[in-house]
Amino acid sequence: MENIETAVFKVAAPIAMISAQIDDVLRSAIPDMNLDEAYSAKDKMVQQILDELRAAMFPHGYEIVKVLITDLAPEASVVRAMNEINASVRQREAMLNKAEAEKVLAVKQAEADAESKYLSGVGMARMREAITGGFKNSVKEMQECGLEPAQAIHMMLVTQYLDTLKDFAVSGKSSIMVPTGPGALGDIESQVRNGFTQAQALNSGGTGAPPPPPR
Repeated sequence: MENIETAVFKVAAPIAMISAQIDDVLRSAIPDMNLDEAYSAKDKMVQQILDELRAAMFPHGYEIVKVLITDLAPEASVVRAMNEINASVRQREAMLNKAEAEKVLAVKQAEADAESKYLSGVGMARMREAITGGFKNSVKEMQECGLEPAQAIHMMLVTQYLDTLKDFAVSGKSSIMVPTGPGALGDIESQVRNGFTQAQALNSGGTGAPPPPPR
């Protein structure tokens, strides 16, 4: 009550004094923040302005009860710059997320391809092992029946040859014509035998080439 006289008769423009005091507080606080920090520190600035105004205006007979900061209104160019910065940050995050997703997809595809090739190799090895075991058992059974190994192999070649011709005949698909006749099987057996002979010659250091025909 003792400051009523001061407030009524000695302060000519209280609103201007309050505005000047607020501007002084803001000029001392805002330069230490960027715009994002200023938006997030509104409550802190409200308290700082309230404390400064109470201390400054109480001797002049004015009691400041509350201070409100409803919004910050930067210049349009500052707003555009902020929007561009935020957009570039979001685009960068989106590109990083997309690249990470593509990396994970590529790794998973490579792992799936490697697993598929591994399983294919395992299946091929098992198939060859089964074929080899079947040939071994067949030769063994034929030997028990009195056939020599060469005769057993000859019989197996005949069986495979006839099975191949039967598959071509009943498949219903495009077929190839293989020259055949009474001596065809002997030619096939001779080619197989020559292949084994040439392989053995190569392994022993020779050329593996057949001798030249007589002149």
